[in-house]
Amino acid sequence: MTFNVILAGCGYIAQAEHIPGWRQQDGARIAAIVDQRTGLATAVAERLGVAAHGTLTGASASVPADAVHICTPPNSHEQLVRDAARLGLHILVEKPLALSSDAAKRCVAAAASAGVTIMTAAPRMYDSDFALLGSKLREGEFGPIHAVESLWGIALPPNFTPLSAAPRTVQAAYEDSQISRLAARLLEESIHHLGLISTWLNSELTVKSVHNSGPLWHVTLTSKQGTVVTHTNASPLVHREEIRVYGENAFGRSVPWSPHFPWQFGSTEIIAAKGGDRRLPAIARRNQYWAQIDDFVRTAQGTEPARRDPAAAVRDIELIESIVAAANPDDRPRTKSARQLG
Repeated sequence: MTFNVILAGCGYIAQAEHIPGWRQQDGARIAAIVDQRTGLATAVAERLGVAAHGTLTGASASVPADAVHICTPPNSHEQLVRDAARLGLHILVEKPLALSSDAAKRCVAAAASAGVTIMTAAPRMYDSDFALLGSKLREGEFGPIHAVESLWGIALPPNFTPLSAAPRTVQAAYEDSQISRLAARLLEESIHHLGLISTWLNSELTVKSVHNSGPLWHVTLTSKQGTVVTHTNASPLVHREEIRVYGENAFGRSVPWSPHFPWQFGSTEIIAAKGGDRRLPAIARRNQYWAQIDDFVRTAQGTEPARRDPAAAVRDIELIESIVAAANPDDRPRTKSARQLG
């Protein structure tokens, strides 16, 4: 039986990864396109041989549908999630789930009340190199974890063949380092790594300090077990993603494969603390976005349990909110200073 999905939003990321992902997914198809940009929606829908609609409700009334994949800007997510839940559609929504943790909680509650699956897109959790590093951490190969170090930077443009012109515009919002821009940048970019690390450590993270130098932001956090976590967002100074794990028994480093950013390719190395044995594991890499679509379909159909609790997406946003509060001078009289936190 075909799994029919309505694609809400057909801009950059939908065209770069998700439309190709759904087209290669066995037993699934894009049944309709929804986008308020009627010219773009019509152009993309014609290329796919489906109809374009201005609303999710209109699309659901016109075609058989099992789910919606929401690829619209975050400020539209909550209403689309509510509409999808009311229509009985399973929901895959691009991160962040919402622009605030309160709105995210309402999204999770709406899906739970309707009895539908809700999954927030977090493709780095499906990256083959990161998955190997995380599995070695959880299996204890590194021993006690002293620190995890994360770097995120986007400085180069995406490279893909568009179905219709839909430029990536999000970077224009990051031209300065004002606090309002920091929130957008963390929700758009850093949430990938911070949510993944929190999952690996099976712990909520507590903000210790936030430092800024021009466009670069550096955050120090700790887990409940005392592991030090540092994250640096260096967009647009460097094009690089990397996570490093410092364990008692070994050091590990992974760089993910980002398919539509062909400026870096996946790599992983593990170095033993004693003897310095260095391993470069052989990894069969799969497109992380496509792997998540496959997982979503299986979860929605009930053949596999959800890989991650939907509430984790709420906690990811709460963590971003705590980082922004720690960085915001207006909030400092109401929060502990870096010195007090230490």
